[in-house]
Amino acid sequence: ITELQRHLSLPNARWKAERAWSMRYISECHWKLGNVEAARDWMLHATEEEPETRDLWCSMGQIFFELQEWNNCVNAASKALEITERGKVYMSEARAWGSWPYHLLSVSQWHLGLLDEAIKNTRVALQLEPNNEILKGNLQLFLERKQNGKRKTIKRAWSTSEDFRRVPGATNR
Repeated sequence: ITELQRHLSLPNARWKAERAWSMRYISECHWKLGNVEAARDWMLHATEEEPETRDLWCSMGQIFFELQEWNNCVNAASKALEITERGKVYMSEARAWGSWPYHLLSVSQWHLGLLDEAIKNTRVALQLEPNNEILKGNLQLFLERKQNGKRKTIKRAWSTSEDFRRVPGATNR
């Protein structure tokens, strides 16, 4: 954290994309240390510094997902999906361009009772990662819910970036 903060204080550290990623890494460090508010604050700074970076909005959405702030997660994932060009920077993760933002969006929509939207976005996620068992299970659950009207608890998926990397069929860098 100290070294990344030092980077941000350097007079020549003016490239917004690189500054934003330093902020993202600070956020991830704070998250792993259990400093939830600091993690959230640093991720907000990152999205303010470089608002046209999809990866940052996905990471912001992941924090909201973990905190079960479903409206905020919908907003962050939707913002991520509005960004359709990857940009010409070396800092980008394939997972932000895969099913991750759709998954964050669909689970949040589910929790908010937006079932049709959750089904639609889970289907899009499955088009991107057809072998992802979590997505398959979520779609089945959402469809059953729509058919019989009973709400079941859904498994939490991708609770951390490490968990996401262990999901079968999930793409990463």
